[in-house]
Amino acid sequence: MILFCEGLRRNIQSPNEFMRGVTLRFLSRINEYKILEHHHPFVRRNAILAVMSVYKLPQGEQLLINAPEIVEKFLEAEQDPSCKRIAFLMPFSCAQDRAIKYLFSNI
Repeated sequence: MILFCEGLRRNIQSPNEFMRGVTLRFLSRINEYKILEHHHPFVRRNAILAVMSVYKLPQGEQLLINAPEIVEKFLEAEQDPSCKRIAFLMPFSCAQDRAIKYLFSNI
């Protein structure tokens, strides 16, 4: 798995535009919900961090249009406190109205 991720990273940094495009197209087809529903909290935390990192890019809002909704649904269903803490960072920093709504509904 580490070699696969390293290969993806290398393809995204490639000087060949075709390789970058094909790799980004492949990554855009991955269904993030499957990753967010993984049985291990470590994987779920890092999936949320990846969604947040992409969303914070200069044009990340265009890449992941529905990222705040994805994270909000994740927060409602998540049971692990560390995953909830990491997931709350995304609406806290990117969509504060959703963060306030979440806090008021869970106080």
